[in-house]
Amino acid sequence: MKRRMILVLLIVILFFWLVINGFFSPFNYLTAKQAIREGKFKKICINEHPVYYAIEKAVGLKYGIEVINIEKSEKIKPINYLGIKAYNRLMVEAYINQKGKKIYNSYCQELDSIYRMYIVK
Repeated sequence: MKRRMILVLLIVILFFWLVINGFFSPFNYLTAKQAIREGKFKKICINEHPVYYAIEKAVGLKYGIEVINIEKSEKIKPINYLGIKAYNRLMVEAYINQKGKKIYNSYCQELDSIYRMYIVK
């Protein structure tokens, strides 16, 4: 009886851990690892404004990052947000490890400077 409760508890904890890390999302830790092995760096955006998406895509291509926008009409489940968050975090870490923090910072600064030009105050 005690072993069965421990086993059930371990299964629940494992399931909870999988949910937290977004393993039930099409973009998750495992798909990020696979893309990194293939040498492809991607950034997943959700409901990005078309102008900002075009800017991010253009700047991303310059730095070797493919930007993908997922539209709201695709009915994203809340559980997918966790997977996308883990996916993007792993991609950023791998990009910094391969290309360097300086290049990643210049990518971020270029995006910020372009965004500032489009924001009307």
